[in-house]
Amino acid sequence: DLEVLLEGVTEFKIEDDSAPSDLLIHGALAFPIAMNDSQQAFLAAAHYGRGRVVVLSHESFFQASAMKTFILNAIGWLDAGKGGQVGIAGDLQDFFTLLNQEKIPCKVTGLQENLSVYCCKAYSDKEVEKVHEFVSRGGGLLVGGQAWSWAAGNADENAIAGFPWNKRLQKFGVGILDFIPESTQPVSHPDKVSSQYHFRKALSRFQQNLEKKEALKPPYSSWLKKLARDSAVFLRIPAQTSQVIRSVQKEMAELVLSQGVPDVTADNPIKGSSEDMVLINIAAELYDSFPEVRKQMSAPNQNLPEMTTSPAVTVKIDGRNEGPKAWRSTGLYIPPRRTATLHFPASAVAANLEVQIGCHTDDLSHAAKMKRPPLVVKKFKVEKTTMEVSSLWGGLIYIIVPEESTLGQISVTIKEAVQAPFFRLGETDVSAWQSTISQYPAPWAELATENIILTVPAADVRHMDNPERLLSIWSKMMNEIARLAAIPATFPRPERMVGDVQISYG
Repeated sequence: DLEVLLEGVTEFKIEDDSAPSDLLIHGALAFPIAMNDSQQAFLAAAHYGRGRVVVLSHESFFQASAMKTFILNAIGWLDAGKGGQVGIAGDLQDFFTLLNQEKIPCKVTGLQENLSVYCCKAYSDKEVEKVHEFVSRGGGLLVGGQAWSWAAGNADENAIAGFPWNKRLQKFGVGILDFIPESTQPVSHPDKVSSQYHFRKALSRFQQNLEKKEALKPPYSSWLKKLARDSAVFLRIPAQTSQVIRSVQKEMAELVLSQGVPDVTADNPIKGSSEDMVLINIAAELYDSFPEVRKQMSAPNQNLPEMTTSPAVTVKIDGRNEGPKAWRSTGLYIPPRRTATLHFPASAVAANLEVQIGCHTDDLSHAAKMKRPPLVVKKFKVEKTTMEVSSLWGGLIYIIVPEESTLGQISVTIKEAVQAPFFRLGETDVSAWQSTISQYPAPWAELATENIILTVPAADVRHMDNPERLLSIWSKMMNEIARLAAIPATFPRPERMVGDVQISYG
């Protein structure tokens, strides 16, 4: 296959105006054609039934001069010697002209049974079922498109499950993902390309070595960073219609349940390219997306830290917000792998509120070494009056109030959470802080003034007899900032300063 597809091709030059997507290649009969040094494929192919598929990760590749030799090879490979007619979607007129010039029999048309090859962009919702039937009966499909522009307009969805054409490509074992930086890639010998990164191959070797307690060796060890990312993406593929995908996802769950979730701290950092990082990414996605696995990961036999939870605490939340999106502290914490229940008034359901667990928002996924898990914040939309929230990593609980909210003050009752040390200048009683509040068991504490909130390890403030002295200094500093900026003394929302063991940049 690769010898035909790569005949006469010496390099793949990605044009300056083309920003292709990364491709997840997960099917047993799917394979990469070209990828960069980070194991990100931008061209892939697959066998399906009696037919064949080639996926281009940007629609500009159809008529890019630097891709011409490869594209013509792809048409020939897809045709499989039948010498049939090539159908071209109506929005690929330039490609139609190219094939005409090359004397390849073609016409502008929709998908028809009598075609040998059909070429289209990965954006149309038309003829979805016909595509699978066409390929399975022996047709060739050449499809091109990127998913990053769709993802930018659909921030609440993930591309592997939501991008329309991924629902079709799933059966072929390929998915279109995120942006890849522009680059020129030399073409490897077909034998070398066939031995390059493939998700299922990498996952299988990873599982085998973990079970044997053996370290991965090259080239597999160089694939770990890519495998960590792809593992989380693969678990987001809806598996209702695919026994194969469902089976692999089940194996991934069994792997985490048998191996456990690695502990990552400042005293026990992990490498960004490591077996631990792969396990962490798999565990995090399983916990968020698979309720039955979450239940098993939260079971008593998982040796989770014991923390005393409160039966029910009602907090007042200011639902007015004239500034940008604002975090409202609750003074409560949810332990790792525990579930808290929140009760909202009916007026809050249509107010676009969110519940957030955790305050350390920096994404460390690209770090070479990590002193904490890369993503520890989890958000939930408030869409009903009673909701349950949980997080693999735990964290302080916040209510997120959207910009220009006029909701007013509301009461939120939270059950099965842990109280956290919280002191607000001018409101919290110092004697109550000294006797009780400072000793609340949560590992994070917050010290607040009108214009700034400090989030720090609770151990650093438990010994503090009177936070008023410190917060009075911060209050004066914030007032002077407002005066120098010639803005009102009270900020639209408090600024926040969060102590983090590691930040993404700087």
